[in-house]
Amino acid sequence: MNQFHTSISDFKEGVVVYGFYYCNEKNIKYSKNGDKYLDISITDNNSSVYGKIWNHVDYFNSKFNPGSMIAVKGKIIQYRNRLELNILNINSANVDLYSKYGFKKSLIN
Repeated sequence: MNQFHTSISDFKEGVVVYGFYYCNEKNIKYSKNGDKYLDISITDNNSSVYGKIWNHVDYFNSKFNPGSMIAVKGKIIQYRNRLELNILNINSANVDLYSKYGFKKSLIN
């Protein structure tokens, strides 16, 4: 099942979501096996969630910065008794590129 423009508070395990969120934090980390991944914190107007990027880390790391709006596609998973977002695609959100998908300047604040 896919959901578009989903509020973080409405996330349900197993669902693939597409939406626009604010990136609070972004850190490069390493797994127990030594694999690089991105650990990010995202918020919307009501809630926040942690997300992980496991593939193409260097590429996606260059696509957005903390403190900016992001466009995200990810699958919601359960990890250590909390929901997290396994991010499949991510980019800086801008009106020119994403207005046809519902992104507006009013979402930037």
